[in-house]
Amino acid sequence: MQKKKPLFRLEEIEFKVKDNTTKIYLNGWVHSNDYKLYVRKKHSKKNLITTTGAESKYDVCLFFDEPIVDNKYGFSAKETVNGIIKEIDIYVEIDGKEKRVFKVRNNFIHNLTQKIFKVFKMIFKAIRLFWREYHFLVPPSMLKKYFADFKSRLKNIKSENSKCYNQDIIEEYHEWINHYEIGKKKVNINNLEIVNINELDLNNLTKDYVCIHNNVVIDNSFSFYVNEAMNEDYDFIYTDNDMLIDNERQKPLFKPDWSPDTILGANYIGNLFIVKTSILKENIDSTDLKDIYNYILKTVFKSKKVKHIDKVLYHETERNIDQNKNYEIVKNYLGNSCNIVKNPDKETLTIEHKLESNPLVSIIIPTKDAPQILDTCLKSIYEKSTYKNFEIVLIDNNSVAETTFKLFEKYKNEHDNFYVERLECPFNYSFINNEAIKKYSKGEYVLLLNNDTEVITPNWIELMLGYAMQEHAGIVGAKLLFEDNTLQHAGLIIGKGGLAGHSHYGEERYAKSSQWELQIPYNVSGNTAACILVNKEKMLEVGCLEEELAVAFNDVDLNLKFLEKGYYNIYLPMVELYHYESKSRGLDSTPEKQKRFMQEWKYMKDKWGKKLEYDAFYNSNFSRECDYKLDASKEVFKDE
Repeated sequence: MQKKKPLFRLEEIEFKVKDNTTKIYLNGWVHSNDYKLYVRKKHSKKNLITTTGAESKYDVCLFFDEPIVDNKYGFSAKETVNGIIKEIDIYVEIDGKEKRVFKVRNNFIHNLTQKIFKVFKMIFKAIRLFWREYHFLVPPSMLKKYFADFKSRLKNIKSENSKCYNQDIIEEYHEWINHYEIGKKKVNINNLEIVNINELDLNNLTKDYVCIHNNVVIDNSFSFYVNEAMNEDYDFIYTDNDMLIDNERQKPLFKPDWSPDTILGANYIGNLFIVKTSILKENIDSTDLKDIYNYILKTVFKSKKVKHIDKVLYHETERNIDQNKNYEIVKNYLGNSCNIVKNPDKETLTIEHKLESNPLVSIIIPTKDAPQILDTCLKSIYEKSTYKNFEIVLIDNNSVAETTFKLFEKYKNEHDNFYVERLECPFNYSFINNEAIKKYSKGEYVLLLNNDTEVITPNWIELMLGYAMQEHAGIVGAKLLFEDNTLQHAGLIIGKGGLAGHSHYGEERYAKSSQWELQIPYNVSGNTAACILVNKEKMLEVGCLEEELAVAFNDVDLNLKFLEKGYYNIYLPMVELYHYESKSRGLDSTPEKQKRFMQEWKYMKDKWGKKLEYDAFYNSNFSRECDYKLDASKEVFKDE
């Protein structure tokens, strides 16, 4: 049965008794445009406070799934009363009918106020977190709705010296599976042969599917899930796994769904996979190196339907990653089309696609005044970029400062690939960029860039372009850093914060990660439009940016449109820029801007629905409140 939504909510209360006076402060909302709110001393009919709705609460519209319109739901009132009051009652009157909705007794006034203080201290921490991550101010009443979700996340932000992954994930995993006994039941699935890679004989395979593994113990649950996937006619199947060390389960790997770029940097699929025998025989012969990673690369890219089962269905008995061997396997697979870099972690590889041509790249930068910030951005592009076939299309949205126009002229005089187009219209990020893409850009590729960024990596355009030129590629994004060299953006996680959020926010610049997602080019659900590069033809194919989304979520929507078309979005950790975060646009703190934000939030919820609850590249066993922290509510095991 669905829980009934409240008519009344008290978001803030102060009830102080001192020096023979009582101070009362209330803030909250009533779901009505025509009401009266009374505060009375217990057993009294005299009103200490009488107030009516006067403040628009757009988040309440969202909460009740209403159109986001101006309203009079919100109230705020304060009063100082002579004498000591031990208990107050709060009444709401609607349509002439009065109802008591809240009471505060003296014996728990202190506890209540302390609790509310702690709640709001946490909420305002979350406001700051939202501002840095999402570039807007979220109303406190909306954050209260997500209070339970933020609580665990706020405990793990960097300022409190704790991490949400790596070592913690191992400790959590032990707690998670301490009830679960390792089974060694013999797996028997019709139409599937299970073979250790060292004993594989291609000529003796007679069934439709083959499971190839190396040094693993197969779990009791294996048959149930794998048989289900085989019945759905998948070509290639893989699962999550952990390790057995002294018969204790450790080091789990909770993997993304099929990720064609990620697999070239690390064998995230692991030491067991299932493939159709016909695909195996067509792509593997007796001369091939008998290595699980080699077999994966040569079969998974030939498979049209790849299935990831997000359950721990096998246990490795060893996990030795030989970077040099993997380098040779990837080099042999890719040929001379890429530069392959061995990363400092001694495990992973970075693939750099070589450019077969040098297409024109249009760098589109919307701006309004803030000439010093813009100058930092432009100077870094011209002084650091090693790729020269680009143009800068600057879209001036209502600048007024004389110093801004002087800066425009300076760059026009110095560079013949610098253009300024003026758009006199209310700020709409999507419209501004769409106009630039469709009317002013001449490049085959477009690079959307915020004016408050600064290039760090000299060959940033070549690296991003190499990926954007791949047929399967959608949006290519970069690592964005705060001024203090902590991460602002490392890809987007769909569902984080209720809709979408930056991965690994606040981590150190060169932090390592449990799933290698910070070390290698990684398939993600999305990238922030503060810096993205994409093929212009593909951008036009998906319809560019949604102009209904003037400020918030337009990049999330764009990324989802690319995924819907079957493209893969890619985050590149080796491409770095500083992002000084919306300094020229300012804080979204006015009621008008909050109203707009709520409308855009509702637009996304209405448009994408349940698709906002699933991220194919972020395992469903992980929490959406704290990156790569286990979600204990998920069913990971099924003991048959």
